[in-house]
Amino acid sequence: MYGSAMTHITQPMMREVHVPTPQPADQRRIADFLWQGVRFALRESMVNGMDTPKAKITITLRPEVLADIRERVTAGQARSVSAYVEHAIVGQLAAEADFDSLLAELLAETGGPLTDQERASARRVLRGGAA
Repeated sequence: MYGSAMTHITQPMMREVHVPTPQPADQRRIADFLWQGVRFALRESMVNGMDTPKAKITITLRPEVLADIRERVTAGQARSVSAYVEHAIVGQLAAEADFDSLLAELLAETGGPLTDQERASARRVLRGGAA
């Protein structure tokens, strides 16, 4: 319904890019990288969230977004509105960390780091304009 900033960015590019099957040695490196993300997600997941001390904050959401979240809670897809929002934030933080890692690897292969202005612009796009 709302879409993903990453989908809107990558979808046009994916039509033009052929991704070859990685060599066996690279497959192991890729699997290790993905497992790092899985371990992080499990450590920070909603399942383990009950054991972690929480801080109370106030956020503002559009009414239709809150209604969608509440529907998911009612349907048993999330424990609570807070758990759903926390899960989304943890996912965003993990995505940014993955993106930073991938970006560093790609830049190392293609000629160097981004300027501060290029990095800030990319972050704005990935966050949907929020800064």
